Amino acid sequence: MAGRVHKSFFDRAHKAIDDEYYLEAVMYDYAAIEGRLEAICGLLGCPCNKALDPKARSTIKISQRIKCLKALYKKHPACVDSKTKITNAFWMRLSQWTKTRNIYVHGLYKRPELYKQRMGERRSLAKEGLELARLLYNEAKRIRRLKDKHPERLDYTGQYCKASPCFEKDE
Repeated sequence: MAGRVHKSFFDRAHKAIDDEYYLEAVMYDYAAIEGRLEAICGLLGCPCNKALDPKARSTIKISQRIKCLKALYKKHPACVDSKTKITNAFWMRLSQWTKTRNIYVHGLYKRPELYKQRMGERRSLAKEGLELARLLYNEAKRIRRLKDKHPERLDYTGQYCKASPCFEKDE
């Protein structure tokens, strides 16, 4: 079931890009990225995963999850792995993508006349978001396989995420 849902996401995002519905594609990208970040948090045992109360989860910004995972990826044994494609550069790129996405999405309501003028930028934003989402999907699968084969590498329950920045105010 999950595989079909993910394939459906990628199909819809590609179709939106092909049909020049870039804002729609960016929204799909954002939702997928947010979902995968939350899934990775859950797989790594972070306190801000899907098991958290929905009201509390809703207060955690995507920028806070990125900050938390970026720090976690420097020390967690499941992340310090030669097979991961998630690097410090990836986290910086993802952070920049979310900031740019916010400028475009919120700017659309403030200055809608600029939407058509910036179509090329929106297309590249949609395509980059799709690529970032694909990397996060693959990373979640890698960690899930690692958890199945070597559960001892993921038996740390909060050991690496004691002072989670997820619950701190974002700057």
